[in-house]
Amino acid sequence: MTSLWRRSIPQRSAGIGLWQGIIEFLALASVITNGLVITFTSQFVDKLVYKHSNGSFEGYIDTITTLSPYNGTIAGYKDCYYRGIRDEEGEFTKLYFEIYLGKLAFFVAFEHFVFLVKFIVMALIDNVPKCKFFLECAHLCSLEYFGIVFYYYFVFCWGFQGVRILRKR
Repeated sequence: MTSLWRRSIPQRSAGIGLWQGIIEFLALASVITNGLVITFTSQFVDKLVYKHSNGSFEGYIDTITTLSPYNGTIAGYKDCYYRGIRDEEGEFTKLYFEIYLGKLAFFVAFEHFVFLVKFIVMALIDNVPKCKFFLECAHLCSLEYFGIVFYYYFVFCWGFQGVRILRKR
């Protein structure tokens, strides 16, 4: 395989091309995934909704746990509680639906806030760095005329890495 295929010849491009869309999609998917994980694995929203509806946290543990409907002969399993907001018949209570509506609202607010911050940062930061812009200008113009100005600019902007870039051109 290594003798039949050669590495492609590198070519210059103006940007990252197709990868821009892929990176933006991954950012979108990660915000949604992280928002869902934060919303549905933590009890933050559960506690907020319970405190808002009852005024305090008294009885919170008794409300979010339900007695298991086990009717077997093993004595240790008679009084087993599990996490579930249900009544004695096993039906969901009104608090259950309030909590999940609160979780949905929290997810939408969290997701919109993160996207707002993302778009503000994208608006504030240019796609082309200033140092790269001046590097392209130096390449287009004659380096003899602007040589000393660009030399000190690259030392300031890029350190001695900028000097190596100028010497390669």
